Amino acid sequence: MSRLADPSAEREVALPGACQCPGSPHDADRVWVRGDFSSRDVAALQRATALAVERPDDNATLVPALFPHVRRWNLLDDRGAALELTPDALESLRPADLEAVISGIAEAVRRADQVPNPSGAPSAESPLGSASPTP
Repeated sequence: MSRLADPSAEREVALPGACQCPGSPHDADRVWVRGDFSSRDVAALQRATALAVERPDDNATLVPALFPHVRRWNLLDDRGAALELTPDALESLRPADLEAVISGIAEAVRRADQVPNPSGAPSAESPLGSASPTP
């Protein structure tokens, strides 16, 4: 384990439903997104997606922010050939599929932002109490 983000880490995201490729050659359509983020990467992604939040119907701002973090996919075109991963192809996904990609990236960012408990056990209770008063 390292305190530095692993730029090669990937996270697999299954798209909703069964495989939609011609002939259903695999059990599910999948996208692999970046699996680990540095604080610099998180800040850049937050800045880029802030514009998309201001314009929720405009994928032209959202897709360029997401695309660098989408590594690969197993999608096929109508002829059964590997579909090239491009910003246009990413933007052409159905809303539920794009939402799954967004959720996969968001989960990776959330995990990168967590402070790990080395033992994996719940934190010990503190005699200092909590922010809530106890009756």
